[in-house]
Amino acid sequence: MFGRRAEHPLPAGPWSGGGTTAEVVTVEAPGVLGRRTVPCARFADGATFRLDDLRDAAAGRATILETVAGDPLAFLFRADAPSADSTIAPLAEGQDPGSWLLAYATGYDGAVSLGAVLAADDVARLGAWASGR
Repeated sequence: MFGRRAEHPLPAGPWSGGGTTAEVVTVEAPGVLGRRTVPCARFADGATFRLDDLRDAAAGRATILETVAGDPLAFLFRADAPSADSTIAPLAEGQDPGSWLLAYATGYDGAVSLGAVLAADDVARLGAWASGR
């Protein structure tokens, strides 16, 4: 069907890398025809990202991801992706441009804190895990 993503098997167990872990969960998300359940990865600190978004990041099709469920609001982004005036840009200073950072919003003032740094090979393994391999 046009516009539909390929179905991937769910990861068998938890993933770990970059000083954090993730496990598969399902989250109810709004869709075109109402709410539906989507497979996601929930990191140790509670940040939840769609598995298909993680696959896109590992394949180079995405550079900044936002959590599915906004509590906690978090971002997973490649260190060279944020614009210089973004609130997440200071976290990327001095990081390897190919690394990915997991950042958490710390309040309503736009402040963010660094949760984990994933090396490029961690993200490749995360993408393979999200693909069920």
